[in-house]
Parts: sequence; structure tokens; C-alpha cells
Amino acid sequence: MLSERLRKLRENSNLTQKDAAGIFDISRERYNQYETGKRRPDYDTLIIFADYFNVSTDYLLGRTDYSETPNYQEILIPTLTENEQELLVLFRNVKNEKEQYKLIGRFEEIISQMTGDFKSNNAQSTLSKKNVG
Repeated sequence: MLSERLRKLRENSNLTQKDAAGIFDISRERYNQYETGKRRPDYDTLIIFADYFNVSTDYLLGRTDYSETPNYQEILIPTLTENEQELLVLFRNVKNEKEQYKLIGRFEEIISQMTGDFKSNNAQSTLSKKNVG
């Protein structure tokens, strides 16, 4: 998958293998081996490829078909209500992970009491149970 996507990205950028090799400061032979699947790039080289072609490493590795690097704030934030955004900001201000889990548990209790879905006084999600001591 990597070899195919690397070749496609290079061709879409109107680059020859020699051009690409020069950009990435590697030999043309090495670059050719990446495109033919005879060699795999190390992590640093993979990141350099992703950055240059403005794609994610997941895309290069075939873990996703989305070629553009996602901007998670652009994806998530507009779908949240103003109140949800405010809660997210407050939650992120709690830096201690253990305190975040306690906060999740308390939040679940409050929501359950408000909605009447609280099955028992001891019911907690896996997240709120984790690392709470």
C-alpha cells in the first residue's frame, strides 16, 4: 500500500523519482525501492514523506483512505453545542488524568440523576472507574 500511495503522490505532484529523491535527500535507487516495495522507510522518513505531500502517515500506510491530514478541531468543534464546547474546555483544563477520571464519574452521576437513568448508586463507566483511587 505504501509503495502505491507514494508513487501516486509523486506522480500527482508532477515529480520524477529523481526529483523526489533530491527533495528527500536520498538516492534515486533508494527512493525507487520505496515505490516498488523492496524497502520500507524508517519512521523519520515516513514522516518526512507525509509532511511533504501533506498527508497523514496513516494514509501512506493504508490505514485510512483520507489523503488529507485531518484537522480534528475543524471536524469536532463545529458539531458541538456551545455548552459542550464549554465543558470540553473546562475538562481540558484539568491536567491530572486521575482527576479527569473522577470528574467523568461525577459528571455521569449528575447526568444519571437528572435523566433518571441511574440504575444503581454504584454504576460507573469503565472510564470513570479507571485509575480512581
